[in-house]
Amino acid sequence: MLALLGHRDFRLLWSGQLLSGLGSWLLFVAVPYRVFQMTRSPAATGLAFVVAGPATLLGPLAGALVDRWDRRRTMLAADLGRAAAVLPLLLVDRADQLWIVYAALVAESLLGQLFDPAAQALVPALVGRGPELASANALLSVDAAVSRLLGASFGGVAFAAWGLGALVWVDAGTYLASATSLALLRWRPVRDDGGPTQPAATDLLGGLRHLARSRPLRGLLAVTLAFVAANGAYTALLVPDVQLRLHARAGALGLLLAATGAGFLVGAPAGRALQRRIGARATMSLSLLGTGAAFLVWFGTDRLEVAVAAAVAAGAAAVAFLVGRRTQVQLQTPDRLLGRVSAAFLAAEAAASLAGTAIGGAAVALAGVGPTDTGAGAVLLASGLLVAVLVPRG
Repeated sequence: MLALLGHRDFRLLWSGQLLSGLGSWLLFVAVPYRVFQMTRSPAATGLAFVVAGPATLLGPLAGALVDRWDRRRTMLAADLGRAAAVLPLLLVDRADQLWIVYAALVAESLLGQLFDPAAQALVPALVGRGPELASANALLSVDAAVSRLLGASFGGVAFAAWGLGALVWVDAGTYLASATSLALLRWRPVRDDGGPTQPAATDLLGGLRHLARSRPLRGLLAVTLAFVAANGAYTALLVPDVQLRLHARAGALGLLLAATGAGFLVGAPAGRALQRRIGARATMSLSLLGTGAAFLVWFGTDRLEVAVAAAVAAGAAAVAFLVGRRTQVQLQTPDRLLGRVSAAFLAAEAAASLAGTAIGGAAVALAGVGPTDTGAGAVLLASGLLVAVLVPRG
């Protein structure tokens, strides 16, 4: 898998994604800290985490635009735009300027709706649709794991040491570094002179039609939504579980999140190897079953060391599914539609995550941690079995 880093263009994409992801996680942790310092309001602080969420609803439209435009240039422009979008955070030093914080986060998220589907669609163009594609997706998952592990772990420490302003400059600089890596790519799209370009709305319907007509994609979408919704429910369980079952301090929450990141590092290459040995469908099914079992152990124990080990296992199993799912979406979709289909998956996942978190929070309040854990784990186990039913062999 690491041999793929010898591919110059992919190495540039991979390193740029690693840097920009690290900067984003540092800022993701620092901004809510700063909001709480200024307001002492949990509501205002929570809004800083979720205010950018509705922007994901524009993902399908962004995917239509991505398929109309040069994907490399789209990603480069989005990176430059995001670097500019976070700079107004430097102006914020009073509670009555919170609107600047929220506006900057929304603008950054809107530009991300263009970048993310373009990035998923660009990978097959760089490495092809052969065995290297799964390796590329596994390496990009390692990117995400390292960014999360380091950024989430050091975001609070860096904020305390340097303040928000320094981290804003770091985040903007990592976006510029990513843009530079994209500018250096030798890959250029094949020019299509096959006829007039359709309006974006028509293009969007074309992507949705392909998704609706493809049995593998329909099955993958249904399974993915179940997986993401259950994961959202477990997100709602995190803090209550740490306090009520593990009887641990807040630092245990960071330890558990870091453990899932460590699992990502292990699971990405392991999932890629397993997929080559037993096939994509069997790998995704086993990984979902493993994720469900690991979560049930994690949220069913009152011992922190057991929960940490289960968190590592959950991260490893989950990322194996995510790598397989992304690879199959890329393989089952023509290049001209890949931006739209990728964006549709991303938007559906965001909606499922929000719904799962809301349902999980309500379930914890009504029934407690134990029954909510059982229900979410049952959904994950069922999704592993559904892969064999909804996703065709091969």
